[in-house]
Amino acid sequence: ARQMAHESTPTFRIAVVGFGVAGATSAFLLAEQGHEVHLFERAPRVGPVGAGILLMPSGQSVLRKLDLLDQVAARGEPIERLFALTHRGHPLIDLPFGEIAPGMCAYGLHRGDLFDALHARVVAGDPRIHLDHEIVAREPEDDRVWLRDDQQRRHGPFDFVLAGDGARSTLRTALGWERSVHEYEYGALWAIGPSEDV
Repeated sequence: ARQMAHESTPTFRIAVVGFGVAGATSAFLLAEQGHEVHLFERAPRVGPVGAGILLMPSGQSVLRKLDLLDQVAARGEPIERLFALTHRGHPLIDLPFGEIAPGMCAYGLHRGDLFDALHARVVAGDPRIHLDHEIVAREPEDDRVWLRDDQQRRHGPFDFVLAGDGARSTLRTALGWERSVHEYEYGALWAIGPSEDV
């Protein structure tokens, strides 16, 4: 059931651009707080893309809030320890999750399993979904903003815009936001498995 915002809590009209993991999660949680959320996606259909991911405890806490953790974790493989070496063989990361908190672990899973669970939750919820809408520009107006898509349709006005359209964000470019990139001089070898195997 939707959690209605408290009477004294202001509600906003919010645009979320990008129907990936971050966009779907944000759109659902914001709608649960009582905001009017419009979720824009440039693809005409959405579906799982990508390969394997590592679901860390911080991500698990978000899925727990969505009541999806058990469903997603059941499709994954528990990871008790994360161990990484630099290209010269020196330890870079050694993270035994169970030593941080009893029963803590990460989960290795396919991105599609995570996306399917999030997609079902968003479609069943309150965010308004706009597929085949690639947002390419913004048009500020007073304290709010309108968005324009690649077919010259205007959407808005919105109080806030959340750019969740990935590392190659077209929205970020349209808004003039610079991408922060840090180039690492080293590589790493990752070994993931039960503690006794690494």
